[in-house]
Amino acid sequence: MLSDGTFRAKMILDLIDAASKTSPSLEEVTPDSNDLRAWLAECPANEKENLLAEILESSMKGNHAPASMTVHRFNKIWQSQLASKMGNPKQQRTVAKLLKEAEYITQERHRIETKRAEEEQAEKKRLCRLMREKRLNEIVGSEPLLWGQIDSLASEKKAVSYNKAMELLVDLRDLAARGDHSDFLVKFDALKQRHSAKSSFISRLRKLDLAMISKKNHTIYSLCYQI
Repeated sequence: MLSDGTFRAKMILDLIDAASKTSPSLEEVTPDSNDLRAWLAECPANEKENLLAEILESSMKGNHAPASMTVHRFNKIWQSQLASKMGNPKQQRTVAKLLKEAEYITQERHRIETKRAEEEQAEKKRLCRLMREKRLNEIVGSEPLLWGQIDSLASEKKAVSYNKAMELLVDLRDLAARGDHSDFLVKFDALKQRHSAKSSFISRLRKLDLAMISKKNHTIYSLCYQI
């Protein structure tokens, strides 16, 4: 979930984006050398000579006013031609319209971000399922060894050993969900009996969800399962 500051920052960016949608670019509103040459080409020859002479003579004396005036004159003419050419595209938009456009941009951005997040989540789940299936395939046939390891870990009476035992039990539980789970349930009950005096271990066993190994539900839990 976005913080208020992050949300406001994104809203401001969306508002700026909306305001710039029909705004001309810097290149469109800035004359270049080609525009200057085109303007000079339209000037009469004697006028061009007089302009050049006046600018050079004044500049040699340190007076740049004539050059600045000529540039101002050119810009004014060019801006006028630009406005006619573009048909006054910068029609004023109300604040309400800008806000509406910004809201649309925000909704569209949110839709894209939500879709991307859903796709990423779906991919994570797919990879998690593949990893889980790979793990279960690796331990097929090793059930007796794993039950022995669980007993040994439970006998250590350490939290870290209990947690490792729970991980192995989840493996055996999920493997049992693929087919006949009766053997798992028998061994699970026997495990509880052997270690009934270990309250912390028994508490962890109670948290282990056994419902998923019923005949009606063979769902494979992910590696992200929390004991």
